[in-house]
Amino acid sequence: MDDGLGGNFMSLIGSSSPFLMTRYTALGLVRGRTYRFRYRARNCIGWGPFSDEVFALAASKPSAPPRPMLVSVSSTTIQLNLFPTRDNGGSVVTTYDLYRNLGTDGSVY
Repeated sequence: MDDGLGGNFMSLIGSSSPFLMTRYTALGLVRGRTYRFRYRARNCIGWGPFSDEVFALAASKPSAPPRPMLVSVSSTTIQLNLFPTRDNGGSVVTTYDLYRNLGTDGSVY
């Protein structure tokens, strides 16, 4: 069922207990925005209070950054230029991790 906001509801009946769960999928979101969700129930008497809110950032993991660029090499140093990822996934990149191996055959990062 469409909610009119670009979302869909789907009811799921529990197989081991007599409960009904409804799953909601929000569609048409804007990447990088934080959305708030809450809901409430209604019976023949009226509406009950709202649930607590949940906050969800419409984002995904960032893409892989470009390959490091070799700037200079000596017998004891290697200098690299590192570049930011091209796609932050909708959220600010806060950290990069740089890994290196031991420089020997078969060594791991």
